[in-house]
Amino acid sequence: MNYAIPRVQRLKSVSAIKASQAHCNRTRETKNADPDRTPSNRQLLGNIETLLEQIQVILDATTQKRKIRSDANLAGEILFTASPTWYRKQDDLNEEIDLEKVDQFSEGVTQFLQQEFGPYCVSAVLHLDEITPHIHAHIVPVDRETG
Repeated sequence: MNYAIPRVQRLKSVSAIKASQAHCNRTRETKNADPDRTPSNRQLLGNIETLLEQIQVILDATTQKRKIRSDANLAGEILFTASPTWYRKQDDLNEEIDLEKVDQFSEGVTQFLQQEFGPYCVSAVLHLDEITPHIHAHIVPVDRETG
């Protein structure tokens, strides 16, 4: 049986955002990532290189009447993936990844992010250098109606 797997993580500090950025951009060591396959990772939305700057621009543009609380969520990281065997041509982890399934998955997640978060989704990166393909998306938590 295969499952869709989302995970949401709050990013409450600049250092948490930078750590997430370094992981997604592979500028820090990721033990379970294959460096030979890292070039196959893809930027789907936005730009991971300027993640912190993009988040700051959105936060600065909000129409808040008071200062952002020190314990507020500055951004959220959503991980999207599925059961490892779903990506395979056959139900076996030793099988090659089915790139058509990866493309289908990427397109579905990208559409969802654009519909649900629009410009508040500042980055989405597809990682293909680990055993199971997955997407890291970064969202700025701003209410569209109230800012």
